[in-house]
Amino acid sequence: MHHQIAATETRELLIELETCVARGLQSHLIGGQSGRKVEDVEQAIGQIEGHLSVFLKQQRNSATPIGRLSNELILEILQYSTLDDDKYIHLSHKKTRLNVAFSLCTRWWRIAVNTPSLWTTICLPMDPNLFRLFRDRSDTLPLKIYLSTRNLKRNESPEASMGDPLPQLLPRLSRLYVDWDDGDYDDFCTFLSTHIGHTELPCLTSLTVEAVGAEWGGDVYKINAPNLSEYRFNGMSDQLKSLISFL
Repeated sequence: MHHQIAATETRELLIELETCVARGLQSHLIGGQSGRKVEDVEQAIGQIEGHLSVFLKQQRNSATPIGRLSNELILEILQYSTLDDDKYIHLSHKKTRLNVAFSLCTRWWRIAVNTPSLWTTICLPMDPNLFRLFRDRSDTLPLKIYLSTRNLKRNESPEASMGDPLPQLLPRLSRLYVDWDDGDYDDFCTFLSTHIGHTELPCLTSLTVEAVGAEWGGDVYKINAPNLSEYRFNGMSDQLKSLISFL
């Protein structure tokens, strides 16, 4: 019964709206019903129909169970869906992608865009446009950075793909994960010396290095991370000693 009353009221509202629009347009077109003027009205009506279609879609979505979720719960879902467990995801498999949940609907996207903590994991190499997106939307929050030479394309240099963007992130670098495969690349210490140098990394608290088969070179490099509290290494024992010397 309630549904029938609501449907009747809706029909009456639409009839009244249609009548008002028709009268307004008729008054507007009196004395000047040129083809151009009618076309302008048709175009305006088309735009209004598009806006109404979007509005009705939003109302329909808000009536679904997922549409009734609070912003706080949606944010919690987005945060959970961006988590990863480093115990089970190998460094070489890490890649930065846009979370598909962000694009579930306009509302979810708006929440994601305005939540810097959802953009704090950056995996290099990555598309330059995507890099700028994550860098800027993470605002001033600490960053988790992954470096992997295994993700480089054929003939792609780590200097350009990882070395160039890395210095932009150093002031906010909190957790650094490195998977360095020797290949045809310069040794790991040379890379660090070139792109980090003696820059102090006050936010860096955790360092994980996967360096089986990587070349270290003869030069000793000392990373300047006064607050480093966690260090994990997977490689040869002589490399471990070299690494400890610069830590």
